[in-house]
Amino acid sequence: FFQPLRDSEHWRQNQNAFAAKIIGDEGINFLNPLPVFGINSNVPMELPILQNLSGFLQMIGIKENITLRPVAWLVYILFVFFSYKLILNLSGEKVAEMVVVFFVFTPILYKYSNSYMIEFLPHLFGVLSLNMILNNKKIAPIFLSLSLLSKITTGVIYLSLFACILIFRNKEKLIKTFYVLSVAVIPYIVWNIYSDFKKSQNSLTSWLTSQNLFTYNFGTTEQYQNLEIYRKIIGILFDNFWGQSLIFLGVIFLVYTIIKRLEIIFVLIVPFVFINLYNIHEYYYLSVIPIVLFYIVNSLRQLIPIDKLFIIACLCIIVNINFGINKNNNQNYKIAYKVNEEIEQAEKLSVKLKPYPYENTYLSSGINDWNPIIF
Repeated sequence: FFQPLRDSEHWRQNQNAFAAKIIGDEGINFLNPLPVFGINSNVPMELPILQNLSGFLQMIGIKENITLRPVAWLVYILFVFFSYKLILNLSGEKVAEMVVVFFVFTPILYKYSNSYMIEFLPHLFGVLSLNMILNNKKIAPIFLSLSLLSKITTGVIYLSLFACILIFRNKEKLIKTFYVLSVAVIPYIVWNIYSDFKKSQNSLTSWLTSQNLFTYNFGTTEQYQNLEIYRKIIGILFDNFWGQSLIFLGVIFLVYTIIKRLEIIFVLIVPFVFINLYNIHEYYYLSVIPIVLFYIVNSLRQLIPIDKLFIIACLCIIVNINFGINKNNNQNYKIAYKVNEEIEQAEKLSVKLKPYPYENTYLSSGINDWNPIIF
């Protein structure tokens, strides 16, 4: 819980922590204060709910380190708990238990469950919205909207699942479905327009508007035509479904799941729509892997007796622990060690460079998240 934020995707974790620190010092701010882009700069991207929660806890006197990893981990635990409740209603106790065990021990979920990142927050709101719409609760679209506001690339998956429940399970008319979905989507559209306006007011953040980031969020024509990127994305997905050593099981079970539950296509196409994001950032896979895991386990219960399916699941988990989780832990240690070295070098360099910047200017250094080297 209390290790420095120097493991995987440390740049993103530290951006969140920096914003939380500013909020803790200066007060609640949903425009995401981030002085990296200039003194008193705000950089509204996703709605910074986690950062404001941590900042508020700091404001009432809780130590900063307790408000970072532990708070993000609590969000992850709540996501797992309410996922269990949802699956319990949909598929029964055995499937719910099995899916939750996979949520804990699948390599990428295990790896990021203790990171100070926002990735599980849109899942939490999304799962709550599905739970509520299954019970015809009128506030369900509000939680779906919070999922979209928390992270659009995850929220859009829950939007499609929410629509499927309305149309195919609740048998709602298309006009009412459109109205309910509009209630969820309109706040995100308003937020996106407003956040673009705020970013455009600062010369250091104007390049971060939606229009300028279109290619970054989706991808270039060359990327959509690059088979190597497709292989990379598919490889990471299968590594986290069943582990490298059992990838043939993953292929068979996923094909079977697609045949049985066609709506899973809405989930599986997301990495290939946002192809650049999934090509360069590992943590984006957290959007799709939990949902696909549920679909696979739920579909297999119709093919394999539940007790035998549990044995297969245990085998896959053992493989994941040995090869996936241990590999990720070792990678995290190496990254943290490397970052520590580079920070020491940067501190020595900053002392040498201190006399050189002119008044009202500053020097900036960056750390690459894949290969942490000061440049």
